[in-house]
Amino acid sequence: MNEQQPLSIDVDAIGEFIRDFVLQPDPVVNRQVLERRPELLKPPLNFLVASFFDGQADAARASNDLQTLLPLLRRQALFQRCQEVGVDNAFTELAAGVSWPAQSTT
Repeated sequence: MNEQQPLSIDVDAIGEFIRDFVLQPDPVVNRQVLERRPELLKPPLNFLVASFFDGQADAARASNDLQTLLPLLRRQALFQRCQEVGVDNAFTELAAGVSWPAQSTT
């Protein structure tokens, strides 16, 4: 019988991600949190922390706050891109002006 190990969740890492990535518009700070906490880019934590974008995006949509929503969706796309190509490559693309498809704003 194969017993599953309980998922160990680093609450401090999740709080840091929300504060320094989801809610923080500064890409330097965004990059620093992912460099300090690379485990956030890998399953299962990546699924958990990515879900925090949804609540913030829903609140911005509900109040029709595009000034909050659009940068949030760009950070969400950046987080996804970091998972796909790595932090260095994603931030290099960001600095070069590459735009990735963001989640729908509707």
